[in-house]
Amino acid sequence: MVMRSPNLNALKMFDAAARYLNFRLAAEELNQTQGAVAQQVSRLEKDLQLQLFHRQPRGLKLTQSARNTIVSIRRALALIDSATHKLQPLTPRISLSVPPSIASKWLVPCLSQFSQNYPDIDLQTDASERVVDFHRDEADIAIRQGFPPFSNYLQVGRTLFF
Repeated sequence: MVMRSPNLNALKMFDAAARYLNFRLAAEELNQTQGAVAQQVSRLEKDLQLQLFHRQPRGLKLTQSARNTIVSIRRALALIDSATHKLQPLTPRISLSVPPSIASKWLVPCLSQFSQNYPDIDLQTDASERVVDFHRDEADIAIRQGFPPFSNYLQVGRTLFF
């Protein structure tokens, strides 16, 4: 008899139930009902033709067969998660810090056009006067007015007034 490949959701539910040794807690983690998790695990046991848990009054206990395979199943699930994550397109993200006066008078009027021209870029803005620490990833770009009293920053621009 040819064995069917196990259902991916059933394997995820089995993994969660094996970690918690409890269908209710596994269901909470997976945003499922306890009955759905128990049913998927029972279906998995039927498909695999082996018992995965000893059902006890106060929870679950892994069978020896389950203990022998859970590590491999977790590796496989992690590999699938990693592979599918790589398939998702990356959304470029740029964080911009500008003083409130520049944000209201210059930046806000430009945002609509920027979004139309670059729909795939997620632009995060911060209207603040504070000095940005680029090493702590507080912003990718900072626009400030005045003369910087600090080092390690690239000053691009020109004097507009004076």
